[in-house]
Parts: sequence; structure tokens; C-alpha cells
Amino acid sequence: MARKAKRPTRAARRPPRTKDPLASGRLSPLLRSVARKPVVPQTPAAAVDPLAELLSNTEPLVGSRRVPLTPQDEPRGPRRVPSTGAELHFVVEVSGALVQGFRADLGPGAVGPLRRVDWVPEERIDLHGKRAHALAVALRRVVRECATRGVRRLLVIHGKGLHSKSGAGVLGELTREALVEAGLAPFVRAFRTASALLGGEGALVVELERPAKR
Repeated sequence: MARKAKRPTRAARRPPRTKDPLASGRLSPLLRSVARKPVVPQTPAAAVDPLAELLSNTEPLVGSRRVPLTPQDEPRGPRRVPSTGAELHFVVEVSGALVQGFRADLGPGAVGPLRRVDWVPEERIDLHGKRAHALAVALRRVVRECATRGVRRLLVIHGKGLHSKSGAGVLGELTREALVEAGLAPFVRAFRTASALLGGEGALVVELERPAKR
């Protein structure tokens, strides 16, 4: 006869209990404090902007000013030419063979009278064959004499440079430089390449300052 299987007791049906080592007191106080300490999640460090870090020690410029370029670096076109030792400045415009300049404090309207077809010089000076120093001295003397006499329209003949070694109008460049220097700048309002009837590329028409009222 087959034997009947014994029913498991209530204690046998229960799953085995696992004892908590913290509750049982088997861990030392030091390990118990470490085990109970909450874990704080680590936050990632903020991203560092390298450009902001590089510019953090920079300071803005104060009182910046424009530095004029040298003649070798200046582009062809409108440019501001400072007068040596003076506060006056000239704006010089170069377009091919046409050159014109005016005092910056007077504006481009100062060139207007020189464009008139009825512009006739009251005085003229011929600088052919003169060297740089002699040219400046002669031009300075004539301009000041004209200012003293109230002459306002001056024709300066410097030649086209056809007989120079380089073929360039060296005297023309020297003439323009002399007109904007400190000694003559207060007397000159504007200058421009002369019309074909007055010499074309070989001459400059110059508008002088009005004589001071006494």
C-alpha cells in the first residue's frame, strides 16, 4: 500500500528570512554610519567657454583715434592728408589723371568754384625745373603774397613730368604736398587739376582763402 505524502508544515512553506546586518547589529558603528549615509548624485561641472575665458582679462579701448596711412599704403581714392604741424586736414581724391583736394573743415563744396568753366586765374607761377626745396620756397612766397593782396585764384604750373627719368609727374606730387603743409594750409581752400585750356595734368588751379576782414 502506498504511503500518503506528508503535508509541509506552515514553517516549511514560509520563505527563508534574510537577516539585515544593520538591524542585527553585527556591523561596527563606523561601517554602520557609512552604510546609512545617503548617496548624493554628482552634478557635471559647468562647461567653460574658452572665448569668454580669453576675453575676461581684456579692457575696452578708450579715446581711440584714426591714424593716417602712409602714402605707400593708402588706396587710390579719397584720403585725408594731415598738414604737418597743424590741425588742418585736407581730403585728396585721385581718379586717374584727375586730382583734387579740399580742406576738411570746409567740405567738398570748396572745390565747386574750381569746376566752373569761367574760372580765370588772377595770378600764376611756373615751377618747371625747380627742385623740391626751391619749389616749396617759391610756392610759399607766392601764396602768401597773393593772400596779402587779396588774390583768390592761383594757377600753379608744374609740368607733366614727360622729361623726368621715371616719366612720372614728380613736381606735381611735390606741389600738392607743399599746398597742404603747415606753412600754406591756412591760406589754401582747395585745388584741382587744371582744365585742358589751362594746362591739364601739368597744372593745378588753386582757390585761396578769403582775406581776413580788418
